[in-house]
Amino acid sequence: MSFTKGDRPDISYEEITDLVLNLPVRKQSELAERMRRAKVKADWEAIFKAFKCGSLDDRTINETVKKVRAKRHGTKTRATGKDRR
Repeated sequence: MSFTKGDRPDISYEEITDLVLNLPVRKQSELAERMRRAKVKADWEAIFKAFKCGSLDDRTINETVKKVRAKRHGTKTRATGKDRR
């Protein structure tokens, strides 16, 4: 059974938990796993939304990658852009 926002019954949190606790343990475990997956999905969607940015061009991304790699490997980066000879 599924409901849309307009036709959801008026049911309280306590009523839902009572119903869930009356389920067999196996069904409770299945529901808990389904809820955990929904939480993980929501967390990832929030992360992706926070990092969504369409204003970076390839040059900026490449320069940043080079700087991070150099920092991680303990090397110096070469001059880029106008400083390059």
